[in-house]
Amino acid sequence: CPLTRNQLAMAASRLQRLSATLLRLPARRRLCSASASDLHDLVIAGGGVEGSAMACSIGHEPSLAHCRVLLLDSAPSPPRQVAREDPYSNRVSVLSLGTVELLKKIKAWDLIEGARATPFTQLHVWDACSDARVVFHHQRPSGVDATGEPESPDPDTTSDDIIASSYHDNENSDDVMGYIVENRVVTAALTEVLEGISNVELQRGVKVKEVQRPDSQKSSTPWVEVVLDNESIVSTRLLVGADGPSSRIRQLCGFQQVGWSYDQAAVVATLRIHQTPNNCCVWQRFLPTGPIAMLPLSSTHCSLLWSTSPAHSHALLEMEEERFVDAVNTAFWDPLPQNDFVATVNEAIRDAVTVLSKESPPPRQMPPIVAGMEGASRALFPLALGHAPLYVKPRVALVGDSAHRVHPLAGQGVNLGLADVATLTSCLLKANNKGADWGSLPHLLEYETARQCHNVPTIVAIDSLKKLFSTSWPPAVLLRSLGFHLTNSFPDVKEFIMEQAQKAG
Repeated sequence: CPLTRNQLAMAASRLQRLSATLLRLPARRRLCSASASDLHDLVIAGGGVEGSAMACSIGHEPSLAHCRVLLLDSAPSPPRQVAREDPYSNRVSVLSLGTVELLKKIKAWDLIEGARATPFTQLHVWDACSDARVVFHHQRPSGVDATGEPESPDPDTTSDDIIASSYHDNENSDDVMGYIVENRVVTAALTEVLEGISNVELQRGVKVKEVQRPDSQKSSTPWVEVVLDNESIVSTRLLVGADGPSSRIRQLCGFQQVGWSYDQAAVVATLRIHQTPNNCCVWQRFLPTGPIAMLPLSSTHCSLLWSTSPAHSHALLEMEEERFVDAVNTAFWDPLPQNDFVATVNEAIRDAVTVLSKESPPPRQMPPIVAGMEGASRALFPLALGHAPLYVKPRVALVGDSAHRVHPLAGQGVNLGLADVATLTSCLLKANNKGADWGSLPHLLEYETARQCHNVPTIVAIDSLKKLFSTSWPPAVLLRSLGFHLTNSFPDVKEFIMEQAQKAG
C-alpha cells in the first residue's frame, strides 16, 4: 500500500540521521566496496623515477589502454624541465644500457638525451692500498679502429700520445658502457611523457595515510583501499609501492625488511675540472675509509660521490671550498703508505699475470684535476643495506628502493629499480592477456621470483665488495690485488663482468 506523508517524513528524517552518523565515523570504518566507476586498476604510491616509470610503462602498453592508473606523488608541484645551461644537480645516476632500452620503450629517452645525458666509455678502478687497478671498456681487436678498419701506424706517435688517445676515447655508440644522468632530468622527462597518456591520472601533494588490504579483518571489500592524508579514499585492484627506502606502503602493508647501516655517509657535489675534451671516463678509487668516485658531466664538470665515515663526511661538508677541493684531489692522487710485504707480493703477482696473459699492462692514467666546486652543491646522505624478503602480498607489490637498497659503489640502485618496473609490467601484461586478475598472488609471485633471482645475488655481491675493500689487512689487500690484475689482463674476464653488470638490472 502507498506510504502516507507522515511515514515518508519519518523515513527521510531517519535517513538524514543515519547519514550524519556515517560521516562522523573514522575513515577506516567507512571503507566499503567501490563501484566500478570508482575502482582503479592500478594505484602507484611514489612519483619518483621508479613510480613515474611504472605509470609510463603501463600507459604505453596498447592492450592495457583500458586500465585506470593513478599515480600519487607527495611533491606539491611537478619537476621543472632542465635546460642545458642550468647548473648541474648533485644527485646523479649511472644508467646501464639495459635501463636506457626501457626508457626508450616508454618514450622517455629522447627527452633525457635532449636535456642532458653524458655517455661514458671507460671505467677506471684502483685500490689505494696496493695501487692495483682495472680499466673496463669494450675491447676492439688490436690494430682496428672504431669503424672496424685497420689502424695506420704513425711513426711520430709518442707514449704521451698513446695515453691521451686512450684517455680521450671517442663516443662511438659501440664503445658506450652507460650514461651519467641527473635524477631530476629523468623525473622531468617521465613527467612529460605522463602528460600524454590519457589513462594515467596524477595526484600531487598527497600522502598515503592508511591502507586496508582484502586479507585485513577491517576490510569488507575484495580490493585494496587507500586513505590519503586529505581523507579521500581510493580503491584499486593493485597497489604498487614505489615510495623509496622509507616506504610508507611497505610499513603499512606489514612487509618486513632486513638490513643494516654501513656506518658511512656519501658526500655528493658538483665539481669544476680543468677542461677535458671528451670527458667520458668514470674514476673510482677505493680508500680504506670508503670509495671515492668522479662521474663525467661535461668537458668542465664532474659529479662527486665520496663514501666515508660519518665524522669525516661532516668535516668535508663544513670545509671551505679551497680546502674541500684540495681534499678531493688528495683522495684521488696522493699515494698511501704501503706495507712492504704487500708491495713485494703485489709486484710479483702483476709480473706473473702479465706473463700468463702475454699482454703488457696499459699506460697508467689518472683522473682530471679538480679546480673548484659549484656553489652550494655539497650534501650528504647516510648509507645502508635494506632488503624486503617479500616483494608482494595479495594486491600489493613493491618496486625499487621500497624493496631493496644497496651501497652506491657499483651504481646499480636505479638500474635495479627500473628492472623491477619492466618485470612487473611484463607479469601484469601476461595476466591481462590471459584474462586473469592481475592483483592475484600467483601472478605477482612470478614478478617476485624473477626479480629476487637477480636482486639478491647483486645485493650480496655489492655488500661483499664493500666489506672486502673496507680493510687494509694484508691478506685482503693481496686478494683484491690478485683479482684486479687477473681482471685487467684477460679481456674475456672483463667482458664477462661488464655483461653481468648490464644484466644485474
